[in-house]
Amino acid sequence: MLLPFAFACGNDTKNATCTPDEPDRATNPACIYGNAERPVFDGGGECPAIEGDVPATCPSFYDVLDILADSTRGNCTSLGCHGAEIGAQTAVFLPVADPATFYEELLDAEGSVGRPYVIADNAGTPANESLDSWMVCNLLAEHGGGFPMPPPGGLPDPADVEVVRGWLLCGAPAPVPCPEDPADADCLACAKASCCSKIVQCTDDAGCLPCAACLQAGDLSACTAECDLEDPKVDGLVGCVSALCGEECPGIAL
Repeated sequence: MLLPFAFACGNDTKNATCTPDEPDRATNPACIYGNAERPVFDGGGECPAIEGDVPATCPSFYDVLDILADSTRGNCTSLGCHGAEIGAQTAVFLPVADPATFYEELLDAEGSVGRPYVIADNAGTPANESLDSWMVCNLLAEHGGGFPMPPPGGLPDPADVEVVRGWLLCGAPAPVPCPEDPADADCLACAKASCCSKIVQCTDDAGCLPCAACLQAGDLSACTAECDLEDPKVDGLVGCVSALCGEECPGIAL
């Protein structure tokens, strides 16, 4: 997926060099910065601080996790990238089933840039330290971001990069766990344990929240009016619960 570390994802270009005389891969195969959609970044060798307004609705870590784990987007968690235990192929392990560890790995990673990939904001200071993260440069294939992830040129969809940028503008908040409650029915308890990210995303969406509430009843098929599968967050919740909690949630598939 994303980090500029040893051989992960088969990126053999590493920290490529581009010059004014050889500004792109057409003139220099070792240069991975710049193409028809992404002009050469000429801001020097340093990744600039992130700029922009804090979004009205802050992306959650789970929104970022969805992007990084999706095989058609970041593909970070495949076995050929960062989904395998630390070893010869990678110095960073990003376990998709353990969001807390995934988050901590992003904070601990430094790579060839020599400073944290993601910096969590310190609420005790007036500045937002997250703006000094170099994750966005890495995902955009810009100078100061090491060699891009996913290779060869970073995330294919600029809209996904903007989700990550928004998360950092909001201070890179950590994943919020789903608290256990003795009153939870078996279906909801399983969903919290296995699909917490989808529940958190659903509770932030007014259109999805009523569907999430149906998990206490254990049968989403009785809540078809509240569960609009055209809503991506509803679809994500139902798909996860169907796959991982079918026994506890009979009739969950709509």
